[in-house]
Amino acid sequence: MFILVIKRHTVQNVLYWQEVLGDSDYLIQYRDVVSKLLNGDYKEADLEKLAGHNVYSVRVNHSDRLLFTTVTVNGKSCLLLLDVVLNHDYHKSRFLKPQVLRQFLEQNVPEAISKGELTFVKADSLPALWANPQSKEEEEPIEYQKATFYNQTFITLSDIQEKAVKTPLPAVISGAAGSGKSCVALAILEQAVNQYTEVPEKPLLYVTQSAKLAETMHSMWLQLPAAQTEAGKKVQFLTYQQFLAQEASELKHKKAQDKTDFMTWLDNHIASYLNAAKAGKQTLSNDFQDFLKNTESMYQAFRYLSGYLPDNPGGISARHEQFKNDNERQWLINAYTSYKKTHDNEKNTAFHPEFHTLKQSDRFDLVVVDEAQDLSGLELKNLRRAARNSQIAYCMDSNQSLKDTLSQRQFLLSSGVSHVELPVTYRCPGHVVDLANAVLDIKQRLTGGLADKLEYARIIPSEQQKANPGFVQWVEPNELAKNHRLHQLAQTTQFAVVTLPRWKEKAKELFKTPLVFTPEEIKGLEYPHIAAYRLFDHDTCNHASKQINHTAVKSQQHRAKPEQGDASFAPHFNQLFTAFTRAKQSLAIVEDSSVHQRKNLLTPLKQTTLKLTQNNTNNNNNNNPEPKPTPASQQDWINEANKLKHLGKSEQAKAIEQQFTQPNRGVAPSPVVNNPTPTHVPAINLDTGKAKPKDSKKSNKHTKTAKELVKALMEDEPLAITEIQQFINPKRIEELWWNTPYQGQKLFVRVFFSVPQMHKIIKRIGGPELNQAVKTLLTSDRLMASINDGSEKTLLLYMCEDYVRARYLHQIFENNPKLLERCLPHLCARQSIQQDGGEVTTVSPLFYLALKPKLFLILTSQYFMKRIPVETWYQEGTHPGYCKELPLLTALITTLWHSRENEKEIAAIVDVLTPRLVEAGFPLASLCKEGMLMKSDEYLSISFLQALPLLPEGVNLLWTLMNACPKSFAQIPLEIWLGRTNQSAPAHSVSNKASVYNLIDLLAFHCTREMPTIDKLLDLYPDLPFAMPAKMLYRHYDESGASLINVLAFQCAYESSNFLPSLAKRNPALIREIPIETWYAHPAKDVIPPLYSLCASPKGIEVIFCLMKECPDLLQRVPIEFWHQSLRRIGTENHSPLDFLLKHDPDRTLVDPIIRAAGKDRFSQWAANDKTLASLADVFFPESGPLAAAMNAQGSALFFSPTAAKEDHLPESEPVQEKTMEPGN
Repeated sequence: MFILVIKRHTVQNVLYWQEVLGDSDYLIQYRDVVSKLLNGDYKEADLEKLAGHNVYSVRVNHSDRLLFTTVTVNGKSCLLLLDVVLNHDYHKSRFLKPQVLRQFLEQNVPEAISKGELTFVKADSLPALWANPQSKEEEEPIEYQKATFYNQTFITLSDIQEKAVKTPLPAVISGAAGSGKSCVALAILEQAVNQYTEVPEKPLLYVTQSAKLAETMHSMWLQLPAAQTEAGKKVQFLTYQQFLAQEASELKHKKAQDKTDFMTWLDNHIASYLNAAKAGKQTLSNDFQDFLKNTESMYQAFRYLSGYLPDNPGGISARHEQFKNDNERQWLINAYTSYKKTHDNEKNTAFHPEFHTLKQSDRFDLVVVDEAQDLSGLELKNLRRAARNSQIAYCMDSNQSLKDTLSQRQFLLSSGVSHVELPVTYRCPGHVVDLANAVLDIKQRLTGGLADKLEYARIIPSEQQKANPGFVQWVEPNELAKNHRLHQLAQTTQFAVVTLPRWKEKAKELFKTPLVFTPEEIKGLEYPHIAAYRLFDHDTCNHASKQINHTAVKSQQHRAKPEQGDASFAPHFNQLFTAFTRAKQSLAIVEDSSVHQRKNLLTPLKQTTLKLTQNNTNNNNNNNPEPKPTPASQQDWINEANKLKHLGKSEQAKAIEQQFTQPNRGVAPSPVVNNPTPTHVPAINLDTGKAKPKDSKKSNKHTKTAKELVKALMEDEPLAITEIQQFINPKRIEELWWNTPYQGQKLFVRVFFSVPQMHKIIKRIGGPELNQAVKTLLTSDRLMASINDGSEKTLLLYMCEDYVRARYLHQIFENNPKLLERCLPHLCARQSIQQDGGEVTTVSPLFYLALKPKLFLILTSQYFMKRIPVETWYQEGTHPGYCKELPLLTALITTLWHSRENEKEIAAIVDVLTPRLVEAGFPLASLCKEGMLMKSDEYLSISFLQALPLLPEGVNLLWTLMNACPKSFAQIPLEIWLGRTNQSAPAHSVSNKASVYNLIDLLAFHCTREMPTIDKLLDLYPDLPFAMPAKMLYRHYDESGASLINVLAFQCAYESSNFLPSLAKRNPALIREIPIETWYAHPAKDVIPPLYSLCASPKGIEVIFCLMKECPDLLQRVPIEFWHQSLRRIGTENHSPLDFLLKHDPDRTLVDPIIRAAGKDRFSQWAANDKTLASLADVFFPESGPLAAAMNAQGSALFFSPTAAKEDHLPESEPVQEKTMEPGN
């Protein structure tokens, strides 16, 4: 039970927690006690204080006491009534539990409670917080008002928020930033939990897309008393991905795909469509061709359509302008249907969370969806199917959608859902709201209007926020150093910077604060002061500036036709809106408004900001100055770090600990505070964070000369000898090539590493001279430096991207091994770099080399390999278009596989690597960790274990590891060896198409007598013959019809492997399940039938005996001509299966029934040119007399029967000259 009492002049508002106390009528019994406290009558109230803590109690009756504390709400003194303690038993008070009161009690209260140190002593007064109790004469009436606990404080819900909590479900709750959507979400859960009189059978669910938001809300939930009840403990807080994994057991062994995987499928689907149209001589209009090129718009459409299809395709046409065109709409519907058919196939080894369908389950009594705008239509539909009786609430704000351009609100409302709007923001002051609305105005002009008719065009500040305009300002980068206000704020925990991922490190350096977030990271948080740093420095804003007219235009109140707007602008401008609306007091926009590419966009926004700033100045001149910020203490930073940890923001919390709480690191003093003469503070360069020279023109005398040189070089103008000599003069090399910029880049980077330009320089300057200059420049420090100001990419990574540059780097390392030693840690260190398209590459320079065979083999050597730390090989890298989360070791093996022309170098590298990995003890998780590798325009999942068998050297490494670490290998689940993996065909395969293999398949390809790796599996896994499904043996790899049984039987013929005989001996039933036709089938000339191979060795004969025992009618079902055909050369001559049997079956256990089944006429034909067979004629057919002699004397024509040649005759195949069956056959 919580009650807040706020003192006012006319009436005393008592705030109460309705979910705990029920109706306000229940509070009447406490009126006398509250009045005594308000009147300062502490002695009569029998006031006691918990020793050492700010917790009090007063007597209610002879045995019970009222527990309370003092707090401040909105700057006003309040009493917070905690609980009625029965019989003085404080230990049973649920509100003294740390989970509930941690934010209000002193830090050692939880410890005191756990130790049982609860001692109340007499108290004569309350602390200074309650220093002015009213007199009895001025006693005022008490008015009860509902309150709720949210985000570590008490707030009162507005009437519209109360309506949202009470609205019948299902419901959509739309609200602006700061309107209380998440607060309402918790209140709905709390209301539901408090209604249970018994523990519910089914759980309740809070679900959102953001893992950090789910963690934050869970933490807030645990602060509530409702969470401590048995019903409250059944509330689950999950991300949608966690919900899907929990509800869809069929996805357990499938790989989750993402947008990149979808876009790859879409590109292939469009290509197939265009090819079909071309083949059918179908003419596509220019508009339709443009439609097919806009794949980003199609992805957005799929996310939207997924909610309607397949149930209601007719409902799409009137939903959005994008679907007005009948042909385009039908094409999208057909494409989505095709995608779902592929996606939902049980044989598909992957799934896409956004497009996976769940069945009706009614698993949860209640589902609350927060940030619903970030989910696809099908994801929203799945959640409703999980809610019993459709008890679901969707909380959303389409203006904060960081992913979608299309609003899902109309889809949700089309299925009979209530709708409540929360249009008022209680967070942002008036002027911040004005800037946020300016962003919405720009977005609506760019996109053509509102996302749907219910999206708010502007947010409305509350009455309290209207009275508080706050403070806004525009800061040009060259003015940042002089902005003492921002630098002072940055020393507090009340200030945060919001920027794009690529500028995070630069922002930390400039503002000297660890509180730096991206728009996505800060979503759900709020800070008094926000600096928006370089949020407009993005390609989307450059493009927007070209589209927008900087004169004032009235915003659209509905989404216009597609040709009048582009919805793809929405996500980035939603990021801007999200960033701006985090500010509770002030907002500073740090942006260069002079950049030509963004001038049309930024000029009107800057003008609006300056106008509002002038209003701030006028207000401050009216005796209302902004208070000077006080630098945060170390304890303040510790508290902030703990709060951020609590909210799931581990990156920023860790940054605080590193900056302020490490030993010998105090809170950094402000350079502005400690310098009383700010005019002497050097200007800060926004891009480098370093002090600028007083006169930049004087500091670099040769900038103009460098530009003239490059201009002359590029335009083939003559160069004076003195000009050329300046750039090879050892005293000038560093100044001109490294410190002289050209078009935003270091001259060295821009000119030298463009191959055509480099050749021109060599021609003009001379190769040896230029090489010497470059060697002088390439020190370890410069290799670690960025290639140009503002770039995240180092010169070392830049050089490793290109074949020519990597070769040059290799030469430098060869001539200077010490430089390699110094650079080695940086070669192994990962860098995160945002590409132009917004995707992030996270790789090390070494990883970059491993993705390209020639680059890796150029730069690596045994000397180099021996010095790479072992843990580096397990490092994961992501490079869009190449790989995702792929371990370096896996990347290396697949790279070497693609580079078979360098077999000696590959063997040397693997030889060096093998003992190092074995000695270090290979981690099991690293062996099996799967990453994604781009192959044939699609991502394929692959682990190091799966990659090793792709090349012989890898099999050698695997064999060594299996023998060195047998216990580790035995812990690998059998499912990994047996499960399928999408791989390209092995190196020697004639197939150009992707085939499907598992690890056993790949090991069988390279099995030898010296390294029987597949046999080793039987030693490690005795249960393998019983776990292995029969279908694995006879399923086809590809269109050739080859299967694992072909390979295993062939290994028997060469006695390279004893796997198949062992399999047949241990589990004969497995052999019985293989279809009979698989044993003799000859689908292609390069595929040897298993039965043919088995006849060629004694071990194979044993398998045939086992097969005959399991399938007694085997010989009757195999076509008789099979036994005498020479299908393939094994050894030095062509042989038939019968030839092999005569050699390896001396007892003729198999030969006799085969000959007798063939009959005398067919035997005569077979024996015509086979002296060995002819010599046995009398043995097989004694009733025919001296048959053998007659055959030898007169030839086969004497006994040849034309009918015998026609019956069961297999087509004769030409002998194939290869001596071995290659993998894939």
